[in-house]
Amino acid sequence: MYSVTKVKQFRRKFRTERDCIKYLSKHKWPEGFICPKCGNNKATIVSTRKVYQCKNCHHQASVTANTIFHKTRKPLRDWFWAIFVVATRKTGSSALQLKHDLDLSYPTAWLWCHKIRKAMQGRDSRYALNGIIELDDTYIGGKKKPGKRGRGASGKTPVIVAVEARPKGSGHVALLKPNELSTDATRKFLDLKSHENAEFTSDGLSVYRSLAEDYNIDCVALNSPQRAGEELPNVHRTIERLKTWIRGTHTFVSNKHLNRYLAEFAYRYNRRFKGRRETIFERLITACCQSLPMSYNQVVTELS
Repeated sequence: MYSVTKVKQFRRKFRTERDCIKYLSKHKWPEGFICPKCGNNKATIVSTRKVYQCKNCHHQASVTANTIFHKTRKPLRDWFWAIFVVATRKTGSSALQLKHDLDLSYPTAWLWCHKIRKAMQGRDSRYALNGIIELDDTYIGGKKKPGKRGRGASGKTPVIVAVEARPKGSGHVALLKPNELSTDATRKFLDLKSHENAEFTSDGLSVYRSLAEDYNIDCVALNSPQRAGEELPNVHRTIERLKTWIRGTHTFVSNKHLNRYLAEFAYRYNRRFKGRRETIFERLITACCQSLPMSYNQVVTELS
């Protein structure tokens, strides 16, 4: 597969709409195109309609059907650029930035961003953390003016953060916005995002103490921010990166949208290692092909 991680590579690889259709078809039909009507494997591309037309029976099969590109009227090259910047830039891209980059309406740019995040979310839902894991929580949002920090802060949304601790820095990360920071919500998070043999280190919050025996959680008393940074360095660095990204790229993220933004952050963070970073664009294209189509109203309803 072709690695696309730099702007120059992107421009050289996707010069025309036909280039994008051919690239997308390889990820939608990895075994090659087979006509669903007659079984023939020879077809021509109709670029204006984003379809493959069978040379035998002339049946047309859409390369965008049942993907996040379903029924799109916009050029695939614009879609690919949106996916490229969201995947390969450390800061991703806001909907406002995509609006300006691609001359889209804001609702269209917003919808594209959420469809891409949904594909990211679906891909990462397959993976669970293992080994030694640092577990903590943070709070996102709230008043624009500075207020109380951390737990108990008014109007802020709790987020559970788990990070694999490795000899040379952190490994993979998992994040979730629960309805509330409770024992049941944390239990569901740990069941979903960690292996049975994982071992945890966390602070002395009552939620974690109540689960310590069932999930092998070593609860360490942390009396100061400095001590917390020393005992849980990986999860604290991850939390700081998350907040820096939200402030820098999006300024503010509302509560109902937060889980999708967390999925985007985790997707890029978990693919920052060299081997995975080099193929992040192509893997996200595959994820977009496997993600079911959603309308604007469906996205809004699901996020409500």
